[in-house]
Amino acid sequence: LGNVFVWASGNGGRRGDSCAADGYASSIYTLSVSSVSEKDTKPWYLEKCASTMVSTYSSGGPSERGIVTTDLNHECTTSHTGTSASAPIAAGIVALLLEANHCPCTTLPLSIRWTSSDYDGRTVVIVLESYKQRMKLETEKTEKETQLEHNLFRKREQLEAELAEASEQDLCERLREAEDELKEVEHRIEAAQRTVDEVESRLEALMNDQRRLETDLESKKYEEKEFTERMQDDQQSLKKMQSKQSQLIKKKEENMKKIRDLGSLPADAFDK
Repeated sequence: LGNVFVWASGNGGRRGDSCAADGYASSIYTLSVSSVSEKDTKPWYLEKCASTMVSTYSSGGPSERGIVTTDLNHECTTSHTGTSASAPIAAGIVALLLEANHCPCTTLPLSIRWTSSDYDGRTVVIVLESYKQRMKLETEKTEKETQLEHNLFRKREQLEAELAEASEQDLCERLREAEDELKEVEHRIEAAQRTVDEVESRLEALMNDQRRLETDLESKKYEEKEFTERMQDDQQSLKKMQSKQSQLIKKKEENMKKIRDLGSLPADAFDK
């Protein structure tokens, strides 16, 4: 499969069996078959960087029919049974799946666990169902891409047809209409500007009248103040004159009384 190695072996065996496979298992492109313990714990494994695509099941018992591998204490069991039987089958299925996909980087993540007694049934069904589901999705994707491409092509044809219908004569006619509209707008702007100028002139005249009236008002206020002061002075003078007149009348009355008291003068009083 090109640069991808599907290595058909497990990680069980005797103590010190690293299953290096001449260095292939140390490559990041190696898709190996691993195993787990009965409690889902991954036991001792010496292969560096290998990508485990399929996990087999380990019962941990030497006399069990299950796959025998290292135990939780990193101790190998006494027999080689299940891993040797299941690993080639699992690796072959993964290889077929990679070849069918034509792209190792898009393989489905598999974590399949089975015993040596039932791997040949359930595992194949799971892989085939995954493959069918992928093919279904690929078909739907192709249909969607085709439909999208068709819609885009139709839209492009529609736009090209509309562009072709817009001839040079139509463009010139639209240009003239746009120029006429522009001239009409300019005339409206000029008329509005004249109206604004007239309003500004009237406003300026009204402002001048207001300033003149304010000046006249200040002058009238000053004159009113002068008149008020003069009236106050005249009132004081009038009071003084009335007081003096009252004194003169009183004095006249006193003199008239004195004259009456003296009586009439003799006829020869003015001859002496």
